[in-house]
Amino acid sequence: MEVSMEQVKELRRASGAGILDCKKALADSQGDMEKAIDLLRKKGVAAAAKRLGRMTNEGIVSVVLYEDGRQATMLSVMCETDFVARTEEFKALAVELTEDFAKTAPVFVGGPVSEQLAGVYKERLTDLVAKIGENIQLGDYCKFKASPTSHLFYYIHHNKKIGVMLELECQKGGEALDRLGKNLTLHIASLAPEYVAKEDVPEEVLAKEKEIYLEQLKETGKPQNVLEKIAQGKLEKFYEERCLLLQDFALPPNLPITQMLADTSNELSEKVKVVRFFRAKIGE
Repeated sequence: MEVSMEQVKELRRASGAGILDCKKALADSQGDMEKAIDLLRKKGVAAAAKRLGRMTNEGIVSVVLYEDGRQATMLSVMCETDFVARTEEFKALAVELTEDFAKTAPVFVGGPVSEQLAGVYKERLTDLVAKIGENIQLGDYCKFKASPTSHLFYYIHHNKKIGVMLELECQKGGEALDRLGKNLTLHIASLAPEYVAKEDVPEEVLAKEKEIYLEQLKETGKPQNVLEKIAQGKLEKFYEERCLLLQDFALPPNLPITQMLADTSNELSEKVKVVRFFRAKIGE
């Protein structure tokens, strides 16, 4: 029998299954909605919608390079268990989706995949959830495009659950810049700074942090001017923990990041500057 699109839509709403599965189930059941749902349940497809609500704390961070490394895209694809994340099928899926993002997604400094962008992949992911038997979600992504005077670097941790993308401004390339790029991406993966410099921290973030500090200090009974000084000291510590240029390198001899940049600049006879970075981690 011929199945209408309205019937397919209704069955999709009821089951969460993909269009092709719904269409086949309706055809096999002669348009009977209840029988079609039973067929999907037997196939394991109708359970997909329920799986979509499960926690996804495992997965893979993947990177794809284009234009001879002048464009780089990083995407985290998440699932429920490490068992699924380690399968060749899931690894291939992560690379495939990252390649798709590299071709179609806009340049983006980094953050969660928007609802609008995720909606493009909703049906495909729903079908995969039914097939694999686990919730699959898109996490964070970034897409960097180098300028004529900058270079891109990336790092993927051995467990593939942490990824870092970095852009350094310096017209010259070579071994010294590559070494710095590698070290900085390792450092960012390890210490997880959120901003390049102190000036990059949004005012609203600082105001919120200060409000929290002052609230915590109220019980001390100290004068307001003293509390303000203590809160300011805490903010300085906050800067050190969150700003890359205020940190010391994660590995011995723990040189200041600013010194590492200065040393490389001297070696290249050209100033090296951190333009931007993004760190993605699955499980945070």
